[in-house]
Amino acid sequence: MGSRLVDLASGASVWGGPDGLSPDPRVARNLALLALPIAPEGEPSRHLRDAIVPDSVLRAATARVLGVPVEIEVYGGIANMLRLGGWVADDDPDIGEEKINSYPFAYDWRRDLLDSVNAFDRFVLTHEAPDAAPHSMDLLAHSMGTLIARYYLMYGTQDLPEDGSLPELTWAGAEHFSKVVFIAPPNAGSMAALDNLVNGKTLGPLQPFYPAALVGTHFSTYALMPRNRHNRVTWTGSGERVPDIYDPALWEEMGWGLAGPDADEVLADLMPDEPDPAVRRARGRAFLAEALMRAKQFHAALDRPVEALPPGLDIHMVVGGGYTTPAGASVDRVTGELVVDRFEEGDGIVLRASSLLDERQGKPYTYGLDTPLKFSSVLFLPEEHVALTQSAVLGDNLLFWLIEGQRTRESLRPGPLAPGPRIPLLSGGGGAAAAATEPNAGDDDTDR
Repeated sequence: MGSRLVDLASGASVWGGPDGLSPDPRVARNLALLALPIAPEGEPSRHLRDAIVPDSVLRAATARVLGVPVEIEVYGGIANMLRLGGWVADDDPDIGEEKINSYPFAYDWRRDLLDSVNAFDRFVLTHEAPDAAPHSMDLLAHSMGTLIARYYLMYGTQDLPEDGSLPELTWAGAEHFSKVVFIAPPNAGSMAALDNLVNGKTLGPLQPFYPAALVGTHFSTYALMPRNRHNRVTWTGSGERVPDIYDPALWEEMGWGLAGPDADEVLADLMPDEPDPAVRRARGRAFLAEALMRAKQFHAALDRPVEALPPGLDIHMVVGGGYTTPAGASVDRVTGELVVDRFEEGDGIVLRASSLLDERQGKPYTYGLDTPLKFSSVLFLPEEHVALTQSAVLGDNLLFWLIEGQRTRESLRPGPLAPGPRIPLLSGGGGAAAAATEPNAGDDDTDR
């Protein structure tokens, strides 16, 4: 949800505008703007287009609390870090005469992620120098953007095969990139996504509520669901694993999302030209089945074991931790109620085990990471999901990964063995006080 969306027909902001996060979803017209269109039964919905387009990456978003606008930083922090390292983005408000060398990619985060993969390919080809050598660009991705990037690196623009098989692993997208940094990747999904699809979504107190059937029209949210094999969803009381959370029959039996009785009102707002409620329900269920099938196949493609990264590509992972994070849910067999009731370590949204695609999930603990992923390094930070992008420690590591250059001696603080004045490491208990008051002893953002 880090890209601003606008309505081409009216020019109005649909998400991330200056007057609030979104128009009020309780109004039928606004609900239709926020949703993706649902195709007639028998036709795929993922190919449909509406008038909503991505406008820009959100450096900050505005929420309204009791009518008062409150600014929330989104990607402004990481944009500032990159600026300090010499990267000037084409959406920077203070470009001046500086050379542009950084390109934020905005995408419609509601759509099927393969749509975004294709849009990203066009974006890369547009901004890559015509005579560029292989691996001439670097790539930085956060959250759902990491899934788009991973698929593109592994498969290029191949679609998911109609027969349910996997695309050919070609590493076609990797030819463009040298260093890749993934921040808070939900490689094994997030329990929050399933919760939102079943119970609806709100972004906090006094913020709009987005009903489950509305969230259910967003193909992308299904791609963030947890995996069956990790035993994250169980039946209430018995603890037995729910067999297949990607089975449309389960969603109909439990009354979840687009298959729930509460969906009728939303579907009526989304299909005002269809007077028959039974036809609307059938179209909603067909959309649900398509989205679940695509998500399951997309996950299988991303979960494919990789023996080694292709030559010329380095992948660095940044993983958040230290926060209670939704890890599991229980489902009442009779009512279908889904309750998130288990928590593990993560960044508040994505589990550490999910970012690492740790296959020990749902199994007795064993020593040693078990993952099909390959990466060059991993950085663990005690930060929340979005706050990871604002971390000064991330900034230091990010600039090192991307530049790999040494700072000049003049830019460094004096070490204990350097000649000249310096801060003593130990001084009868007074060293800490001296370090706290010395101008160069604390954090110096200009060094980053």
